[in-house]
Formats: sequence, structure tokens, C-alpha cells
Amino acid sequence: MTTYGQARLHELVKRLLLATEQSDSNVEWHESDRPNAFHSTLGGATVVIASDDDDGRYPYSLEILDEEGALVDSLKSGTYENDNGEWEMEWNSDLEALYDRARRSVKNVDRVLNEIMKHLPQLPPNTDPWATGSGSFSDDPPF
Repeated sequence: MTTYGQARLHELVKRLLLATEQSDSNVEWHESDRPNAFHSTLGGATVVIASDDDDGRYPYSLEILDEEGALVDSLKSGTYENDNGEWEMEWNSDLEALYDRARRSVKNVDRVLNEIMKHLPQLPPNTDPWATGSGSFSDDPPF
């Protein structure tokens, strides 16, 4: 069951993700002191997205810090168990996506990849008829 606080934090994650993907956004990510963590300061508060195991992978967490750096609230990826088995928290994929976008932003991944690709030949257009859907295969039954 999702609490009101978790739902608000999940909305924050989605909005941060959207803003991070927009080039004219005021969300600017920076590398944090701890490994595999990135932070952005907005409205006097600091948002930290991190890989909790410090390995750059699941599990992830989002922390909200006030002006003095005290923890205000947090949201963590994970699983829960109910009568039907184990389920992932609904915000797991959004936390992972935000972590990835923040990391790519801080590391300038797209700029670096573009520079490398300038020195490499373009790939030829895909000539595989099956990949483009123009092959003679039909989804219709043979009868």
C-alpha cells in the first residue's frame, strides 16, 4: 500500500525526471561526495539520487535535505510481500531512470558519445526486410 507521502515523493521523482530531460530546465545535477550519488538544489532544498549499494545499480534512493543538510524525507526502491507473493514498489523504475539521467548529465555522456561518433563511419540503413516489416511473412493463418 502506498502512503500519501510516498505518492508525493513518487510524483517528485517523475517531475525531476521530466525536468532533467528538458534542455531548458533549471535542474542541474552535480556529483555528490559519496560514490554513485548525485544531487541538485532547488528552492533551498537538496535532492539526492543514489545507488544505495554504491555500485551504480539497484537499489536506489531519493533523499530530500533541508537548508542545513538534515534529512526531510526519502523514497527507496525495493519490494514488498503480500498474500500474492513479492511485488516491486511502483516507483522502482522511475528511481532507476532518474539515477541514470542524473549520472548521464553529470558525466556528460551524450556529449562524449557524440564526439566519439564523429570519428566513426555511419551505419548503413537496415536492409533486412524482416526488421522493417516488408518481408513476405504474414500474420494471417495459412488456412
